[in-house]
Amino acid sequence: GHVFYCSSNLTQAIESKLDQLGFDPDDKCFVGASLNADKVISSEDGDFKKQPIYNYFANDLKLTILTLSESTSEEAKKR
Repeated sequence: GHVFYCSSNLTQAIESKLDQLGFDPDDKCFVGASLNADKVISSEDGDFKKQPIYNYFANDLKLTILTLSESTSEEAKKR
């Protein structure tokens, strides 16, 4: 495997929207890293799939949110 470094910074507009939606501030770094990398978040944290947060991620930010099991299956399909 390779190590890939990317920024976890978010724009002010995205930060504000996540605050407005009540998203956990501690999880913002994962959103930023995903936006600056492959646009996929693999997590068992239910906060990522809560509405309307999930819709914002999927529809506005074009992020894919997967459980760890789903992520493993998706990765296996690539090989």
